[in-house]
Amino acid sequence: IAYTLAHLTPEVIPVLLWAFVGCPQPMGAMLTLCIDLLTELLPATSFAYEKAESQIMQVPPRNVKTDKLTSLSLLF
Repeated sequence: IAYTLAHLTPEVIPVLLWAFVGCPQPMGAMLTLCIDLLTELLPATSFAYEKAESQIMQVPPRNVKTDKLTSLSLLF
């Protein structure tokens, strides 16, 4: 989740500024997609070759009330 939030934030902020404030976009959509694809290639490949956890099915599910996926310190 931290990887996804860190990755999407720089892409979403300029679009939101353009939509709500009227600030011009610094890059076009195609350039943004090209940069996104090039910067995603190595991390996605490393996730694909990561070793599988052998005991993952023996781990009990997380407690929804106490085990949070994100925290305030992670977001800011």
